[in-house]
Amino acid sequence: MEKLNSFQWQSPLFITVHCSTVIALVAIISASLLKDSYVWAQGGHIPAYLPVTESEQYKQLKPQSNYAGVAKEVVLDPPAWFSGSGSQFESQGEAAFLAVMSGQMTGKEGLQQFKQALQKLLDTPSPVI
Repeated sequence: MEKLNSFQWQSPLFITVHCSTVIALVAIISASLLKDSYVWAQGGHIPAYLPVTESEQYKQLKPQSNYAGVAKEVVLDPPAWFSGSGSQFESQGEAAFLAVMSGQMTGKEGLQQFKQALQKLLDTPSPVI
């Protein structure tokens, strides 16, 4: 593959082709993850792809298939820059609620700690534009 100079990198044609390729790859990978979600189910995940959760193969998978119904009632994290798996939202919740569960603080104190942490996150401008 030839090395591109800075002018070629900025070319609208290169950017269009490159972006189209990236979008196509993301679509292929996403479809593969959904269609192959039985593999994830074997590890304990609940498939998001209903044809998998409704398949005979998945119905035979125990105890995972006992939870197939929850795929229709999924609740996602709020759409904020600090939410999602492994996020600040989860870390702050874990810190506050584990302290309550271990008896280090009361439920009211834990909730107050979590609210203060969330307010700090809400007051912080998103690092992503």
